[in-house]
Amino acid sequence: MDYIDYLKTGNKLTYWYRARQNLIKRMLDQACHRGDEARRILNVGPGTGNELELLKRFGRIEALDLNEEAVSVLLNSGWNAIQADIEQHSLEYKAFDLICAFDVLEHLENDGGALENIFRGLKTDGLFLFTVPAFQSIFSSHDRIMGHKRRYSKKDLGKKLESAGFTIEHIGYWNSLLFPLMAIFRLAKSQEAQSNDMKNYTPMIDTLLYRIINIENQWPLKNIPMPFGLTIFGIAKK
Repeated sequence: MDYIDYLKTGNKLTYWYRARQNLIKRMLDQACHRGDEARRILNVGPGTGNELELLKRFGRIEALDLNEEAVSVLLNSGWNAIQADIEQHSLEYKAFDLICAFDVLEHLENDGGALENIFRGLKTDGLFLFTVPAFQSIFSSHDRIMGHKRRYSKKDLGKKLESAGFTIEHIGYWNSLLFPLMAIFRLAKSQEAQSNDMKNYTPMIDTLLYRIINIENQWPLKNIPMPFGLTIFGIAKK
């Protein structure tokens, strides 16, 4: 999670985070049955832990994050968390039923190596749920401020997943309805060193943007493939 964004907005969940939580909930409902206390789940890069409340309905939660401040917040909130680098910290072999990395891979120098590590940590038939920012062509100052190394296409990310050993169950674009507007905005702002579009909008605008994005969360995940979007989401299987 981009907790830098979260902290910059005064620890408030903006329209994008609220809508993405709805997307993640739908991904979990599709991938898992609730209430399996034996299911072992690892959340990589949970930041301040907003997704952990969703995940705990599906099993026993563990969290791994590189950021010391984020891990401190998680521990103080009662979560089982360690400070570690997914690129360097070798995961326990075949330990987890489900591993999640929501907006994490784009921060990593060696995302391919991280995917191999995640594959190693999954049990046979284990699942990997992910989201990443889409389209390198709209890489902007917002991405640089957030520490993003890249944005992705479905094709390139799919190749990296398959190279790590995964079988792709589903991969698609999300936040498509706002894509034209936000793409123009980001490209226009691309030369502004401190431009960040994850800001505190007025409640009216924030609610409007949330309702627009959330329209997509009413659509079947697999049945309406969108040709573009600001986010790529997916489920991959070991």
